[in-house]
Amino acid sequence: MTKGALTAVALLAASSLFAGNSEDARRSAQGSQDAAKTAMTARSIEGMDFKLKSGEEAGVINELVFSTEEKEIVGLSVGTGFLGLGGSEHYIGFDDISISNHDRFNLTTSLAAEELEKYPRLDEESLQTERDPETEVRSGEFAMMDLVGRRVEGTSGESHGEVHDWIVDMETGDVPYVIVRQAPPFASPTGQGFDYYAVSADRIVGVSEGGLVLSVSDEAFASAGYIDENSLLRDADESGVHSFRYDAGRKQASL
Repeated sequence: MTKGALTAVALLAASSLFAGNSEDARRSAQGSQDAAKTAMTARSIEGMDFKLKSGEEAGVINELVFSTEEKEIVGLSVGTGFLGLGGSEHYIGFDDISISNHDRFNLTTSLAAEELEKYPRLDEESLQTERDPETEVRSGEFAMMDLVGRRVEGTSGESHGEVHDWIVDMETGDVPYVIVRQAPPFASPTGQGFDYYAVSADRIVGVSEGGLVLSVSDEAFASAGYIDENSLLRDADESGVHSFRYDAGRKQASL
């Protein structure tokens, strides 16, 4: 799939976007149907049922581990027991999961029960990070959901809002976008009135003590192109920040 097609699907997965009446847009959406089934928000993946090769429910997905360098999921943590509680936790590398099927409610792998038990618990030692001695910014592997709600800042420390969500392609593990939420004056606590931006993961520098660091200026947010029902991103589009409508209840694209 082209980067442009995945970009379009990523935004569809996080917003109330549809192709409109454009024949070109309809063809683009039709060609991305399979990808739409795999591009999801990280919030919707957290708590998803994790099934074994036999079809037995082994637990739920508690966490996704993201690499700031590779811009992709490198592993996930599965909690066994009722609703992922009261059992054990296992950190599985993404390449070891061997996804055989998934939808918006569960993920089925080719792992057997005895294979799952071999994987250790996710802890700080499981995550490989490196700190820049000059900037104190860390790069490497991070627990994705731990970053949700954290501050987003530029390379000079300026605030850009907070991490609201991520777009994840569960088929490939790619993470094309981080969803940034900004609170304009008079925004309501329910989320109405907030501004949401899809920022290319290529702009992620790393994680500081303050939060997620992006190589994006205030001007980039201020001039971000607005994506609506009549405009899907194309392959030639290289902008790193896009404003769009966000529907928190929408788990994945439904074309």
